[in-house]
Amino acid sequence: LEEAARALAPVPPPAALAAVLERMRALRGLGASTDLTPLPELLDAMEVATRTLLDDHPAPPDAASVFTDAARALGEMARGIADSGRVTPPAALEGVARRLLNSYTSEADVVAIASLAPDGAESVVHRGALPPQGDADPLPVELVSVGDHLVLAAESLARTDASAARDLRLFVLHRTLSTMPSRSGTGRFLLPMTNAIRSALAAGMPNSRPDAFLKLVRDCGQFLVNAGSEHDQSVLRTDRDRILSGVLGAAALSGAAHGTSSDDIVPIEQLAPDDVDAVVDIAALDYDDDIVDIATLAPDDDVVPIESLAPNAEPALPDGVPPHAAGEPSRLEAAFRTRRALARAEAAAPQPSNTDALEVPVVEIGTLLFRGARALDRIGELHAELAQLVDTGTPSAPTLRPLIEELADLIPLARDAA
Repeated sequence: LEEAARALAPVPPPAALAAVLERMRALRGLGASTDLTPLPELLDAMEVATRTLLDDHPAPPDAASVFTDAARALGEMARGIADSGRVTPPAALEGVARRLLNSYTSEADVVAIASLAPDGAESVVHRGALPPQGDADPLPVELVSVGDHLVLAAESLARTDASAARDLRLFVLHRTLSTMPSRSGTGRFLLPMTNAIRSALAAGMPNSRPDAFLKLVRDCGQFLVNAGSEHDQSVLRTDRDRILSGVLGAAALSGAAHGTSSDDIVPIEQLAPDDVDAVVDIAALDYDDDIVDIATLAPDDDVVPIESLAPNAEPALPDGVPPHAAGEPSRLEAAFRTRRALARAEAAAPQPSNTDALEVPVVEIGTLLFRGARALDRIGELHAELAQLVDTGTPSAPTLRPLIEELADLIPLARDAA
């Protein structure tokens, strides 16, 4: 992540970003572990952000700093797992999650169309007609797949209490919906729903009305899951519009189909600027000074013959220095010897190591392992957890299995300390 952050300023090269995805593959199994929150959420969010940049989407202005802060937060959580087996969310993680979410859901860098039209003339902007969408005939299996994803997203958001983990999940949800294909029959049918959820994210609905946002995502997902058994397209479209209007209102539904709200539509005459004085006569832009002859701009120095600038036929040598003394190397040989000596001296000079170039502290790999006293302490913690499970009742095998396996792995490592 640090290498990608350095490479993202000023241009995101594919090589540095592809290296992040290559290292993420070995960590995907952590996404199913709820005990390591918010580490899985950060890994998923950074993988989605990296794929977004690799797909030639414009990078946000502060993408490099977000990658840098994410790398530091990931390093702190990794060291916490190595030391105690638990994740301690760093304080900077909330800022990383918030900046990731805002950088892609906000449209602050979009200027008003009114600023692009001149005043006093016919507007350069004309109202156009929407392109024909064609028949939106979705495939049932694709609707069920998207519905399952939305239902799981709503359930995970409902269980997430930490703001950083919630913002990271919202960012992944936004990017997933944004990258869905919209030209197929299924894509055109889903477009009002995906646009409605993305618009709700951009408006800050998860913070201002969290229950309404969860209801929107959950209802959309449940509707798509049940839509797999419905073959009447008119019924599907009616039920889809009913769900969106029930949560967002009819006004929001009219704009969700095209990714805009009704408030964004204004009369075409209002798009021209009001500054009439800015238009001046073209003649007023002419130069005021007189035009002079180009010959008067030539220098006054005397012109010398071109042959006087040629070098001497034989270069002059200092007195007392013969061009080639008997028994001594020529000047050409001496020059080559000097060059070879300089090359050897440069090769023998100490080169900076990769560690010095990174300018980060190097951690001995042995300190990251559970061994000795730390492994013995962890065995004590596992013993207490097992005793608590036994005291509360008859624990199930799936509950005991991971604790017993971890205990078996730690016993050889704690043998020296014991």
